[in-house]
Amino acid sequence: MILLYKIVLRNTTRFDFLALIDELGGRVEEVRVTRDGDDGKVLTICIDRPKALNSLSGDVLTKLVAILRAENGNSDIRGLLLTGGGTKAFIAGADISEMQAMTAEEAQKFSALGQEATCLLEQLPLPTIACVQGYALGGGCEMALACDFIFATDRAVFGQPEVHLGIIPGFGGCVRLPLRIGASRA
Repeated sequence: MILLYKIVLRNTTRFDFLALIDELGGRVEEVRVTRDGDDGKVLTICIDRPKALNSLSGDVLTKLVAILRAENGNSDIRGLLLTGGGTKAFIAGADISEMQAMTAEEAQKFSALGQEATCLLEQLPLPTIACVQGYALGGGCEMALACDFIFATDRAVFGQPEVHLGIIPGFGGCVRLPLRIGASRA
């Protein structure tokens, strides 16, 4: 069971994400959550694992899902930015070193967790923006596709390299990509 800690500020309630991440038992710096903008109504989620090119581990996906669930319906937030730490990658896909040791059942659960994260991003009732610089590959490309808008630098690289291995995108990208850019270009 995930416990959400609440802090009351000026007659509004918000979730203390640092306490949430600590409760989930992971390193706080893997997923940074800040409130930005003049009024603090823009939520920024940064996947911050630059040594692993911000790849998505099971822990990172669990934290991301918990944060998105907590924010769903929060009328205090007006927009969400999703970004990656460092300059080399937005999110360079799933953490392959973690996936190599997975059983088929564990891989299915990992994929379902990624699908839940992208569905939650897609269904948030507020504008979501992927801020992409560097690599957005595999699951990273799928996270960007689940956002309403993608702002990309000229160094951004999008791709689904898993298809060259005979693997379909596991987080819903095979549906989102043709909707975004058309079937012939996908």
